[in-house]
Amino acid sequence: MSSLPQEIIEGILSRLPVKSLLRFRCVSKSWHKLITDPNFIKTHLNQANLNNNIKIMLKSDFICSVDNNEVCDQIVNLHHPFEAPIRGAEILGSCNGLVCIKSDKEVIWLWNPSTREHKKLPEIPVEFSGSNFSIVYGFGYDPITDDYKVVRVYSYDDDDDVRHSEVKVYLLSLNSWKVIPDIPYESYYRAGRLLNGALHWVATRCNALDESSLIISFDIGDEVFREVPLPEFEDGKGQVNVAVLAGCLCILRHCKLHLEVWVMKRYGVGESWTRLFLIGQPTYNQFLGYIKPLCISKNGEILLDKDGEHLILYDPKDGRVRNISIHGLPYWYETEIYLGSLITLTFKENRGNGRIGEVV
Repeated sequence: MSSLPQEIIEGILSRLPVKSLLRFRCVSKSWHKLITDPNFIKTHLNQANLNNNIKIMLKSDFICSVDNNEVCDQIVNLHHPFEAPIRGAEILGSCNGLVCIKSDKEVIWLWNPSTREHKKLPEIPVEFSGSNFSIVYGFGYDPITDDYKVVRVYSYDDDDDVRHSEVKVYLLSLNSWKVIPDIPYESYYRAGRLLNGALHWVATRCNALDESSLIISFDIGDEVFREVPLPEFEDGKGQVNVAVLAGCLCILRHCKLHLEVWVMKRYGVGESWTRLFLIGQPTYNQFLGYIKPLCISKNGEILLDKDGEHLILYDPKDGRVRNISIHGLPYWYETEIYLGSLITLTFKENRGNGRIGEVV
């Protein structure tokens, strides 16, 4: 390949999986320099996004993954940063190939499963103590500053039974946490869903008589919380959960006898909410419990996590449901989608020019 123009070599390498590129760093000094160059790393990530090279992470007593394009293939065990058993660990989100994961002792790590690089975050000082508390997290990327951030919202009751929600933000560039203003919301959904440079949770208003659910977003760039308009449901009852599906904000609404799935066609525009499909009887009986949409296959089927025990494909065109069989799949698991990438956790002042494309 030495006779090929440099741009052709870069184009070929940018389409290869991370595992191959890690080996090719040893081919020559020039290839090592190219593959570790920040601009090439971003080009490779953008190519992975363009080709929708999604991987599915499954966390049980161990952590493994399977390629979305090979969803019937065997699992691949991943080398995680935890030394102790990980039964109580929790995935807090993924972005650009990095995964944010927390131990049962509230120790948080950023981790690139493809390169095995990982970083332990500083401990979080809790300034207030109280009863009846909840903690939710989110993880995302700010393309303006080329920085990664972890968000932590700690909600608790004070001595007067008044609800508070304090917010802390971790910046990879500073390797430290900072406090931003409290918010009048609380959420019991642990991990925020990342889309359009913002994290999203289902929440309620603190200390309000109206306990109806709403969606809040946290803009990773300006670090401001906002409310996201909900669809106009015909029947106001039903349990709501938020997700991301095919690059759109998504709502799953469990009603008494059916499940509705809505997508926001134009982000931030309430009028663009569209009901993607409705699962009624008798199929709905298979969807009782926890449902998490993961991705859409090339033929239009939707891959779903059912109760952390089954991976199923649902075809919205004909309502057909089929279970996915993967050799070595654990009996229970937590799922997260991520990309294979070369993104590093070593922050430098100049990490390359240009923005990273659509994040996962």
